Amino acid sequence: MISICTSAYEGAGQGIMEAGDCNIPVISTKDHPDELVEYATTLGDEIRGDWNCDLICEKYWKPVIDSKLKE
Repeated sequence: MISICTSAYEGAGQGIMEAGDCNIPVISTKDHPDELVEYATTLGDEIRGDWNCDLICEKYWKPVIDSKLKE
């Protein structure tokens, strides 16, 4: 199964997170099939094992906020 995200602005990435949690590859850009399998496995492991508010803020939110503040 593959989840295809056709929206550039999906609401908070919920569908992508849910697919990643199940090790389902998400296609949002051009991707090589072998890379999709590796990506899905890595993302699923990270979501189920490592995610907490500190990690999400530091790894995902902070870089976006910092880049917007520099504009």
